[in-house]
Amino acid sequence: MAPPNEPKPTPNTASSSASPCLFSLRDGELTVGGGGNDGSKAAAALLTGVPGNVTLTPFAEAFDPTTKAASDAPEELARQAASNAHRGAFLGFALPAAASRAPCSVGRLPGPRRFLSVFRFKTCWSTAWAGRRGRDSQMETQWVLLEVQELAGAAGAGYVFVLPLVQGSFRSAIFPEEDDGVVICAESGSASVTATDFHRIAYVHAGDDPYRVMQEA
Repeated sequence: MAPPNEPKPTPNTASSSASPCLFSLRDGELTVGGGGNDGSKAAAALLTGVPGNVTLTPFAEAFDPTTKAASDAPEELARQAASNAHRGAFLGFALPAAASRAPCSVGRLPGPRRFLSVFRFKTCWSTAWAGRRGRDSQMETQWVLLEVQELAGAAGAGYVFVLPLVQGSFRSAIFPEEDDGVVICAESGSASVTATDFHRIAYVHAGDDPYRVMQEA
């Protein structure tokens, strides 16, 4: 008989809970940063005109180290996720009626704010795309890396990575909208698979190194 599994230690999340989330959704604006040691550093507005059905959930609130998914993860990976929890958050939305395809406007990206993205232009082909405003984004965008100069520190410019996610049976992607609007669309691909709750349909993560930001996300 195989020996019983030894319990895994619960990752320490004290460092993540000590730091407030860098992202905030208030008064129709999605912002990142702000505060500073002297309280004078202004937050950077990423999206304006955010509708009331759009939600923001800090990663620290969503990450529970006691769950099976967290306990099955490598200890070092769980520790890294906990230590960087204040840098990330989930974007989501709710619908009044269940749907198999759910496009939702999440606000405007007025710019000018440089970004790099990857969008799918054929079923199995993707390519890079750059722009400065919401109108510059492409259909079926798979991720966006925004340059946020307001987060600049000793290492240089700051960055925010936006990653549409798979939630349950739904995949998601970013689409452009008129007047620099940004749409996140969740779809199941089947009319028989519907939902109304997409509270963790995209992830945002901030940092000062574009490669590390993408790796951590």
